[in-house]
Amino acid sequence: MYRLIAFDVDGTLCAFSRDAEPGASMRVSPRFLAAAAQVQARGVAITLATGRGVTPILPLATALGINVPLICYQGGWVYDLQTATTLHRSTLPVGLAHQVVAWVQPFDWDISVYQDGEIYLQRLHYPVEFYDRWFGLPWHHVSDLRQAITHDPEKIVFTGEPAMCDTIHAKLNAQFGEHIQVLRTHELFVELVPHGTSKGGALAWLAAQMGIRQEEVIAVGDSENDLSMIRWAGLGVAMGNATAQVKAAARWQAPTVDDDGAAVVLEHFVLDADSATNFTN
Repeated sequence: MYRLIAFDVDGTLCAFSRDAEPGASMRVSPRFLAAAAQVQARGVAITLATGRGVTPILPLATALGINVPLICYQGGWVYDLQTATTLHRSTLPVGLAHQVVAWVQPFDWDISVYQDGEIYLQRLHYPVEFYDRWFGLPWHHVSDLRQAITHDPEKIVFTGEPAMCDTIHAKLNAQFGEHIQVLRTHELFVELVPHGTSKGGALAWLAAQMGIRQEEVIAVGDSENDLSMIRWAGLGVAMGNATAQVKAAARWQAPTVDDDGAAVVLEHFVLDADSATNFTN
């Protein structure tokens, strides 16, 4: 019944501590690895839908044996693993990115700009190891961030403790909400992406390219940036550790990431045909 399943990464497939070693965020459980192999052997496609860039998630995609395009940068990129090409791309206008950087300077916020698979930062509020763990892309500490933005970037990310991110989210929404999409993607991150860019939009585009109907798609996630695909998919699933907003939007709730909720989704709706049928009825 289901032909395509899209999983968010952080908080859905992978439980990631801020103190984990670099690369730890790309490790999934043996249970999920086994279930994914069985599901794909049955002809059901699995993809990843993440805010991360392509490079950090390639090892995970390879380990899972994924052979369909990946959704990256909150839906800003759809990347074809087979041809190593970007099939679909949306970016922030460089002029708008310059406005954002100039406007936030007095606040001394930790801001990073993603441009062509690399990251540019002007202020480091955390140890170097923190950025290595979380970003997974080459990053550069620059003296003038605005000058470093030479053309349209993929997104802008603000990093801070949860209370600070609440403030950042509110201020950015008030100032730029009409021109840019402001997302709370994690308790430590607020992201700016182009209006119209979303995991849901990218998943709909990918499904259409693959000849797969909306009702044949499952989307699984835990945060605000997953809402669009959870609402669009034929079956939207919230992780047990998801935000209240995501749980309210989902049709089904899986166990938490620590309890192998992503594996349970595959087992329940694909590997156990009777459970899937009973749910539909």
